[in-house]
Amino acid sequence: MVNPDIQQETDNGQAEPLLPIEKTLIAWSLLIGIALLIIFALFNIFVPI
Repeated sequence: MVNPDIQQETDNGQAEPLLPIEKTLIAWSLLIGIALLIIFALFNIFVPI
């Protein structure tokens, strides 16, 4: 069972805002993922295995 003090601290904790570098990393990750998805989809259409 969770210690009541720890449970209370986690419930009262405030979310920290994202740092600019974290926002940049999230954006780059999403862009790379979407780009790879498109590339693999096109590759699958033009080079069926």
